[in-house]
Amino acid sequence: MGAGLQIGFGFQRLIDAQQRYMRCGQPVYLRLRNFPDARTLASAQLGFSVSPTGSNKGTTDVLIDPPPSVVNVSVHNIGQSMGKLRFGARIFRVSATFVERQMETRGLDNADLVWRSADVVGLVCDNLLYSLEDIQNSVVGERAIYWQLTCNCNELR
Repeated sequence: MGAGLQIGFGFQRLIDAQQRYMRCGQPVYLRLRNFPDARTLASAQLGFSVSPTGSNKGTTDVLIDPPPSVVNVSVHNIGQSMGKLRFGARIFRVSATFVERQMETRGLDNADLVWRSADVVGLVCDNLLYSLEDIQNSVVGERAIYWQLTCNCNELR
Protein backbone atom coordinates (compact mmCIF):
# COMPACT_ATOMS: atom_id res chain seq x y z
CA MET A 1 0.00 0.00 0.00
CA GLY A 2 1.40 3.39 -0.98
CA ALA A 3 2.18 6.17 1.46
CA GLY A 4 -0.70 8.24 0.06
CA LEU A 5 -3.25 5.57 0.92
CA GLN A 6 -1.76 5.14 4.38
CA ILE A 7 -2.07 8.85 5.22
CA GLY A 8 -5.67 8.88 3.93
CA PHE A 9 -6.48 5.86 6.10
CA GLY A 10 -4.86 7.57 9.09
CA PHE A 11 -6.89 10.76 8.60
CA GLN A 12 -10.07 8.71 8.27
CA ARG A 13 -9.34 6.96 11.58
CA LEU A 14 -8.75 10.34 13.26
CA ILE A 15 -12.06 11.69 11.93
CA ASP A 16 -13.86 8.54 13.10
CA ALA A 17 -12.43 8.91 16.62
CA GLN A 18 -13.25 12.63 16.79
CA GLN A 19 -16.84 12.08 15.66
CA ARG A 20 -17.40 9.08 17.89
CA TYR A 21 -15.90 10.39 21.14
CA MET A 22 -15.60 14.19 21.09
CA ARG A 23 -18.72 15.52 19.41
CA CYS A 24 -22.13 15.67 21.03
CA GLY A 25 -25.42 15.62 19.19
CA GLN A 26 -28.44 13.62 18.24
CA PRO A 27 -28.21 10.40 16.21
CA VAL A 28 -28.58 10.80 12.44
CA TYR A 29 -30.15 8.17 10.19
CA LEU A 30 -30.02 7.53 6.45
CA ARG A 31 -33.63 6.88 5.35
CA LEU A 32 -34.03 4.33 2.56
CA ARG A 33 -37.18 3.49 0.59
CA ASN A 34 -38.18 -0.21 0.74
CA PHE A 35 -39.99 -0.20 -2.61
CA PRO A 36 -39.16 0.86 -6.18
CA ASP A 37 -39.59 4.52 -7.06
CA ALA A 38 -43.24 4.83 -8.10
CA ARG A 39 -42.44 7.75 -10.43
CA THR A 40 -40.71 5.33 -12.82
CA LEU A 41 -43.76 3.08 -13.23
CA ALA A 42 -45.71 3.49 -16.49
CA SER A 43 -49.02 3.90 -14.64
CA ALA A 44 -47.62 6.79 -12.57
CA GLN A 45 -46.30 8.47 -15.71
CA LEU A 46 -49.81 8.28 -17.19
CA GLY A 47 -51.23 10.11 -14.17
CA PHE A 48 -52.65 7.25 -12.13
CA SER A 49 -52.21 7.23 -8.38
CA VAL A 50 -49.73 4.55 -7.33
CA SER A 51 -49.09 3.30 -3.80
CA PRO A 52 -46.92 0.37 -2.70
CA THR A 53 -48.58 -2.78 -1.37
CA GLY A 54 -47.35 -6.05 0.07
CA SER A 55 -44.39 -6.60 2.37
CA ASN A 56 -42.03 -4.17 0.60
CA LYS A 57 -43.45 -0.84 1.69
CA GLY A 58 -42.36 1.93 3.99
CA THR A 59 -38.84 3.04 4.79
CA THR A 60 -35.83 1.83 6.74
CA ASP A 61 -33.67 4.13 8.85
CA VAL A 62 -29.98 3.19 8.99
CA LEU A 63 -28.00 4.69 11.88
CA ILE A 64 -24.96 6.62 10.65
CA ASP A 65 -22.01 5.38 12.70
CA PRO A 66 -19.70 7.06 13.61
CA PRO A 67 -22.15 9.91 14.22
CA PRO A 68 -21.75 12.79 11.76
CA SER A 69 -20.90 16.34 12.69
CA VAL A 70 -23.90 18.65 12.20
CA VAL A 71 -23.56 22.39 11.57
CA ASN A 72 -26.23 24.98 10.76
CA VAL A 73 -25.88 26.66 7.36
CA SER A 74 -25.25 30.37 7.88
CA VAL A 75 -27.87 32.92 6.88
CA HIS A 76 -25.28 34.44 4.53
CA ASN A 77 -24.88 31.16 2.64
CA ILE A 78 -28.65 30.62 2.55
CA GLY A 79 -29.01 34.07 0.95
CA GLN A 80 -26.32 33.32 -1.63
CA SER A 81 -27.84 29.97 -2.62
CA MET A 82 -30.41 31.73 -4.87
CA GLY A 83 -33.37 29.98 -3.23
CA LYS A 84 -31.86 26.48 -3.16
CA LEU A 85 -31.34 26.44 0.62
CA ARG A 86 -33.96 27.41 3.19
CA PHE A 87 -33.82 28.38 6.84
CA GLY A 88 -33.10 25.29 8.94
CA ALA A 89 -30.59 23.89 6.42
CA ARG A 90 -27.75 21.84 7.91
CA ILE A 91 -24.36 20.51 6.84
CA PHE A 92 -23.70 16.89 7.83
CA ARG A 93 -20.10 15.65 7.73
CA VAL A 94 -20.21 11.85 7.44
CA SER A 95 -17.17 9.62 7.79
CA ALA A 96 -16.13 7.56 4.78
CA THR A 97 -16.19 4.52 7.09
CA PHE A 98 -20.01 4.62 7.05
CA VAL A 99 -20.01 5.02 3.26
CA GLU A 100 -17.70 2.02 2.81
CA ARG A 101 -19.94 -0.14 5.05
CA GLN A 102 -23.03 0.92 3.10
CA MET A 103 -21.33 0.02 -0.19
CA GLU A 104 -20.73 -3.49 1.16
CA THR A 105 -24.16 -3.91 2.75
CA ARG A 106 -26.18 -2.59 -0.21
CA GLY A 107 -23.89 -4.03 -2.90
CA LEU A 108 -23.00 -0.68 -4.47
CA ASP A 109 -19.99 -0.29 -6.74
CA ASN A 110 -19.69 3.50 -6.46
CA ALA A 111 -19.52 5.55 -3.26
CA ASP A 112 -21.72 8.30 -4.76
CA LEU A 113 -24.59 5.82 -4.98
CA VAL A 114 -24.78 5.65 -1.18
CA TRP A 115 -26.33 9.14 -1.39
CA ARG A 116 -27.64 9.32 -4.98
CA SER A 117 -29.35 5.95 -5.56
CA ALA A 118 -33.10 5.78 -6.21
CA ASP A 119 -33.87 4.28 -2.78
CA VAL A 120 -32.42 7.22 -0.79
CA VAL A 121 -35.10 9.44 0.78
CA GLY A 122 -32.82 11.69 2.90
CA LEU A 123 -31.37 12.06 6.38
CA VAL A 124 -33.35 11.99 9.62
CA CYS A 125 -32.17 13.94 12.67
CA ASP A 126 -34.25 15.12 15.65
CA ASN A 127 -37.34 13.54 14.02
CA LEU A 128 -36.95 15.84 11.00
CA LEU A 129 -36.37 14.72 7.41
CA TYR A 130 -33.59 16.47 5.48
CA SER A 131 -33.28 16.34 1.69
CA LEU A 132 -29.80 16.05 0.19
CA GLU A 133 -29.06 19.20 -1.83
CA ASP A 134 -25.27 19.13 -2.28
CA ILE A 135 -22.94 16.14 -1.92
CA GLN A 136 -19.16 16.56 -1.76
CA ASN A 137 -16.30 14.44 -0.53
CA SER A 138 -12.89 15.33 0.79
CA VAL A 139 -9.93 13.28 -0.44
CA VAL A 140 -6.56 12.87 1.29
CA GLY A 141 -3.89 10.60 -0.15
CA GLU A 142 -6.12 9.26 -2.93
CA ARG A 143 -8.76 8.21 -0.39
CA ALA A 144 -12.10 9.83 0.48
CA ILE A 145 -12.02 10.51 4.22
CA TYR A 146 -15.42 12.18 4.73
CA TRP A 147 -18.54 13.28 2.88
CA GLN A 148 -20.06 16.72 3.35
CA LEU A 149 -23.83 16.78 2.77
CA THR A 150 -25.69 20.09 2.60
CA CYS A 151 -29.34 19.40 3.36
CA ASN A 152 -32.65 21.25 3.52
CA CYS A 153 -35.14 20.57 6.27
CA ASN A 154 -38.45 19.82 4.57
CA GLU A 155 -40.55 19.56 7.72
CA LEU A 156 -41.61 21.78 10.60
CA ARG A 157 -41.59 20.69 14.21
